[in-house]
Amino acid sequence: MNTSILSILLGLCGKCLLNWAIVLHQRKNILRSFIGVLSLSLSLIDTLMTLSVTTLHIQRDAKLMGIRVTRHHICMSLQIVGQTYNALHWPVLVLACLDHNWALSRRLESGSIRAAQLINLVSVSVLWTGAILYVFLFSGFLPVLGEDNPSLLHQCWLFSSTWILVTMVLYLIVVCAVLYVGFSTHRGRDLRRLTRNLMKTQTEIKYGRVQQVLGVWLSNWAVFLVFICICLMVPVEIPAHLGLNVPWLCFLNSFLIGVASCSSATVSQTTETPGLSTIDSFCDWELCLDI
Repeated sequence: MNTSILSILLGLCGKCLLNWAIVLHQRKNILRSFIGVLSLSLSLIDTLMTLSVTTLHIQRDAKLMGIRVTRHHICMSLQIVGQTYNALHWPVLVLACLDHNWALSRRLESGSIRAAQLINLVSVSVLWTGAILYVFLFSGFLPVLGEDNPSLLHQCWLFSSTWILVTMVLYLIVVCAVLYVGFSTHRGRDLRRLTRNLMKTQTEIKYGRVQQVLGVWLSNWAVFLVFICICLMVPVEIPAHLGLNVPWLCFLNSFLIGVASCSSATVSQTTETPGLSTIDSFCDWELCLDI
């Protein structure tokens, strides 16, 4: 997809402002989760990219360590970053899921909190390194550069984001959860009418937890979910360098916490695990603990 450099700059500036607004909002606990550390590193990389693209666009021609840098390098760097972001979507989903399951299965003492922070920093460093190596060594990536004079170049060819595939999977999970809650609620009413039993069965506890988790999650992310739904229905390509952003990571973070809470073995495991609010600054998960 061809995009003007001015549009690229506006998109990068808007993304950086939104990224840093959310990072500052959760700055107190940013290092306590894998998604938080990744959000911080993503904000830094996007800021560096924005400053570099702005400088090259204004100067049109510059020298860096004796190497001539032109607007063609703007397009090439954006393509490299876009491909790197595309390579990160599924690994981020898997690693964040493992991180939340680990956090919900243990009590986080002061020593384990420091260990978790160190593990998150190392994991994010390895993830970025692996993604960059994948792009250059295994993906068959070839930059697409125009033949225009660098000083006359006003458009860049950019890769499209692959985040839509991840979004479709998440939508299927949400739809299944809604159907499960609706079916279980109807079935539970029929069973109570027949048995008149006041004791909650394990199944009732399970779908009750799913219902509460879904309610808390949708109460905070319903608007963003509608926005994503519109993006899926409207045939609009999203540049790869905008597809991975902090709002999307926070949305994914809340979603995975909800899934991990629903899939935990017992209610006591979730209620005894403190600090859900420290790894998610958007959803009040304490509302789900009294089931």
